[in-house]
Amino acid sequence: QTAAPDFVFDASLISITPTSCRLSVTVKNTGSVPLDRFSVYIGGTLVSISPIATPSNPLPPGRSASSAGNVACPSPGSSVVVEVVGGSGQNEIRKVARVVVQ
Repeated sequence: QTAAPDFVFDASLISITPTSCRLSVTVKNTGSVPLDRFSVYIGGTLVSISPIATPSNPLPPGRSASSAGNVACPSPGSSVVVEVVGGSGQNEIRKVARVVVQ
């Protein structure tokens, strides 16, 4: 059996101004190896939020971690694509979800 990275995520975008949202992302490591990095994109643009995992603080299998931050986004009711890229060593995996701005 090969060790493989995998995860699921949940994201929400709550409007706080006409052009800004509060992004909340929770990731659960469903793979068999620790995940040591994550990148979050909204509509293809990398967003800056606190790290979910780092090489010095990886996310172990079966564990969850969350991060949040303010990001640019469209008005409430708009739908955007949120993409999370997670990795372990040389392996990366991408997950995508469509999220409605609340």
